[in-house]
Amino acid sequence: MTADITKCALSSAPAAILTYHHGAVDVDARVTRGRFERLIDNLLADTDALITDVLVRATVSSADIVEVVTTGGSSAIPAFRALLARRFPSARVRDAAAFTSVAAGLAMPGVEEAALAR
Repeated sequence: MTADITKCALSSAPAAILTYHHGAVDVDARVTRGRFERLIDNLLADTDALITDVLVRATVSSADIVEVVTTGGSSAIPAFRALLARRFPSARVRDAAAFTSVAAGLAMPGVEEAALAR
């Protein structure tokens, strides 16, 4: 499995095989969800800090948030979901096309440019 496929697999399985073959590098390694979560721990801490910053700047508390909408493949990572549950205990967490919405959003400038060119 490539790194991205492995990340997705670890969202629902306790372990997955990471496969990477490029040039002289050949890797086939078993990765556990716990190991993966330790690898992304700094990213989760950064995300937690960003949430705090956004709440402070918006002058709202976590209790004021009634719904959190997630998107992107990383939003399915259990440790990320746990972070959201801890930060927004009374909010409903809703998925919005986790694997296609980011690509659709990236395509929007092209769509808008094409519409303006008409």
